[in-house]
Amino acid sequence: MCKRSEKPIQRTKLSIFLVSITIFSACGSVPPKPAALLPKAPISIEAYKDFRQKQGPYRILFAGDTHFTWRVADLQQKNGLEFPVQPLQERFLKADYRLLNLETTMSSKGKPWLQKAYIFNSAPENIALLRFLGIQTAILGNNHSMDFGPEGLQATVAELKNAGIAAVGAGSSWGEAASPLVVRNDLLSFAILSFSMIGEHMTFSTPGRAGVASVRANSVRSQIQSLKKEVDLVIVSLHWGVEYYTRPQPEQIKLAHLMVDAGADAVIGHHPHIVQALEVYRGSIIAYSIGNFLFGSVNERQDNNMLLELQCDLESRQLNAVQIYPVFGRYRENKSDPVRSLNASETNDFWKKMVVMSQNLSAETVNRLRVNKKGFGRIELRSK
Repeated sequence: MCKRSEKPIQRTKLSIFLVSITIFSACGSVPPKPAALLPKAPISIEAYKDFRQKQGPYRILFAGDTHFTWRVADLQQKNGLEFPVQPLQERFLKADYRLLNLETTMSSKGKPWLQKAYIFNSAPENIALLRFLGIQTAILGNNHSMDFGPEGLQATVAELKNAGIAAVGAGSSWGEAASPLVVRNDLLSFAILSFSMIGEHMTFSTPGRAGVASVRANSVRSQIQSLKKEVDLVIVSLHWGVEYYTRPQPEQIKLAHLMVDAGADAVIGHHPHIVQALEVYRGSIIAYSIGNFLFGSVNERQDNNMLLELQCDLESRQLNAVQIYPVFGRYRENKSDPVRSLNASETNDFWKKMVVMSQNLSAETVNRLRVNKKGFGRIELRSK
């Protein structure tokens, strides 16, 4: 299993040859940036840092619920493994760090562990699709990481690790499952925590049992406070809420505020399979649900979704803004479409719903929201 620690993780120094720069996360390496975004000649560390700062903020991109069955499998069988996400590869590779919520085991080992309506297991070959998008971390704190039991979980983490992809939110014990993933480089440091509030009792880890990390409010508060002393940013992923319900529950709002009060810079929600409100709270962002990413359901309640990009100022080392990219998710309407950015006219309905949902939580959030001609949204978190 991939080992993580709350202590700062030592990173290798950047090579003076830019083409060989690799920033190591807890369990795997970061894929290189697209060549067009890099200087053409070897440069020093200081020159690289100066160059990188001129390129704009450090971008951390989150994608929602992902598995490889239903319509996704149909598209892959007809058009190839990478087809369902091809239009978004460039968007992903423009980010500095990329994560998604992996709601499936990816293993040839194990067997269905519990009797439940939906059990997801995907062929390990699909990890190539994650690599195609440059995914660096798979979020496993959800209600499907244990669908094939401890053996399936361990095999999934091993497959991801072999592909250079870290995992967070599940492990061989509570201590491992609840440990943060800490990323450090010469530009920024940040920690990712992943927890689930959804699932059968036996799927949650204990000191002596493998599983996903459950939320323990007092423990999480202490973790965040401790991490905030060691890293620039603390980001929490939460699997929570009610499927297809547009409003977060009162206990979710209370928990999210508790985490921000403890020092979290962003709280990113998953599980409802549709987008929910955004909330600016004390200079941090709470996304109660970013919806699906690669899910393939033709359920009539499925809707379009979003990619959420955290943009961090490299001078102040603060989360400065949030960029929202609406993406296609209505498979029942266009069953042959891959996941793609919505065009500007298609985003009108998305933003009307988002404004109503967010206004009910925070008028400040709606006042800060700006949507450009492409239909992309932006929320500035710091006063200019």
